[in-house]
Amino acid sequence: MPFRTPLVVPGLLAPLLLVACTAGEDTCEDDAARGAGPTVRPVSSVSSVAPAVAVDPDATVWADAAALSPDGDRLLVACDGGPCLWDTDTGRRLDASDLGGVAGDPVWAGDTLVSSSGPTYDARGRVVFGDTEGGGSCTVLAHEVDFATDGRGGSVRFAVAADEETMVSTAQDDRIGRWSVADRARTDWLDVGVEDPGALALAPDGTLLAVGTPDGVVVHDLDADARVASLDGPLAELAWSPDGTALAGLDDRGTPTVVDTTTWRPTATLPPSARFEAGRLAWSPDSAHLALVGATVAGDAAGDGAGDGRVLSWTPGTGAHVELTEHAEVPSSVIWGPDGTGVYSVDSVAGARRTPVVDGRPTGVPRRYPTPAPITG
Repeated sequence: MPFRTPLVVPGLLAPLLLVACTAGEDTCEDDAARGAGPTVRPVSSVSSVAPAVAVDPDATVWADAAALSPDGDRLLVACDGGPCLWDTDTGRRLDASDLGGVAGDPVWAGDTLVSSSGPTYDARGRVVFGDTEGGGSCTVLAHEVDFATDGRGGSVRFAVAADEETMVSTAQDDRIGRWSVADRARTDWLDVGVEDPGALALAPDGTLLAVGTPDGVVVHDLDADARVASLDGPLAELAWSPDGTALAGLDDRGTPTVVDTTTWRPTATLPPSARFEAGRLAWSPDSAHLALVGATVAGDAAGDGAGDGRVLSWTPGTGAHVELTEHAEVPSSVIWGPDGTGVYSVDSVAGARRTPVVDGRPTGVPRRYPTPAPITG
């Protein structure tokens, strides 16, 4: 599975980047103390409508970077000119001008927003920890990656356990780190016996780690420090079901497959009749459905919608699938809300939306979240 380097928003990361990396690179350095820009304001105290943000006429929403607060009250998406933050209930855009940098697959763990700093000026894999309640942020060198000399990306990918405390990370230095979110520190390096790790997924209790590689998926018991399963074939975008009984992933053609985590055998695959190539996936809170974002696969007839962006809900237990909404562009982020009644999806033209759902089926008109200025492709 090729490692996908997320897009980085020019000008968005600067407030949270370290000016230089000196001694103690494993220590999360306070950004304000280092003069690296404004501290993160407490998001919970931000209630005013955001001021106008200048956006280039060709600007886009960076659809790879989206995160939902654990309570589902706030949606964060990276926009040109600064992060876009909304109240998910009212649809009002909140002032997030001091929230900090966001680049590629941010994770909202409790009161902490974790994000890769992306390929920075020194092209090293840094991680930013932002306190969304008390304010403040710090940056730490997470992975040694030198984009300038070997052409490898500096962005970091994460997975967080359900306790929102244990986190793992990987980048193109081929290493996997384990972190304490509360301490904002890496606790150790994990040796799971794989090369070129890509997608990561932690079991809800944090004891099992699934790692996607070009050759297949390895499942490692972190407590016993032992491999418990190896799955053939590349599976990307891994996601553990909230109840821990299933592991979902995408094969190299974008076809979702679900594996039983007791027998480690496939139990369901999205049927070809769906005509769908998925790029991301997310479980419903009750572990019954998967939200999939991707594109329509070409059929036999001309003008059959091939390439159109779509969001699907798939029920692996029954095989049923239904379209939730369409997108102008292929969406690159999908999040199922914590109460199970909404699916959030983001594309780079229309921006973010929430589709109301009940039992995995659409129940109303999607809510659109207004971007700072009209978005054009």
